[in-house]
Amino acid sequence: MFHTMNTEALRTAGLTGGHVWTTFIDDALELRGDTGGSLRIGPAELDRARIGFEEGKGGRYRVQIWRVGSPEPLTLEPSASTWPAYTRAMLAFAERCARAQRIDRFQSGSTKFDALFPAVLAAPLATGALVVAMFVLADDPWWGRILMALLPVSLFGFLLWTGLTRHWPRPVTAPEQLRIVLPPISNTHPKPVTPPWAREER
Repeated sequence: MFHTMNTEALRTAGLTGGHVWTTFIDDALELRGDTGGSLRIGPAELDRARIGFEEGKGGRYRVQIWRVGSPEPLTLEPSASTWPAYTRAMLAFAERCARAQRIDRFQSGSTKFDALFPAVLAAPLATGALVVAMFVLADDPWWGRILMALLPVSLFGFLLWTGLTRHWPRPVTAPEQLRIVLPPISNTHPKPVTPPWAREER
């Protein structure tokens, strides 16, 4: 079971409280609000889902789920303490959808803007370094000019490669293809997080 911050779209769907708890059970994703409300999403209710990863300090994982007949997606961003549960739930859901011949509803990645934006920011630096190496330092030794341009050009290439391989939205044909945008399932077991209603039942 993983938890995420509640959002306006989740509240509109009937989930109340500060957080939403999600698990895969009985062939569907089950979402429950901290203080009330529940929602089940099975293969038949899924219009499409996009599972991605956002670079940054510590990273941030996200799934956007569009339900049949609903134009606005439900966005789930699992807390770091529940990342393993998030990975297991998403893989189990994708496998269930694959058995229902609906794996084509899944995409991996983020948006085209998110995929290209870091490389676009680095492009002027790489271009400037190449111009300086080719024209301003034309009389310098060739190895010096290569070294001068190597770092910014390599940075641009790395950001472009990462954006296209990890963040560019693409269709999924098998559940295992989602692992590149899901957190690893660690061999260590973090302290389980107990939802409020389970604590009340004790």
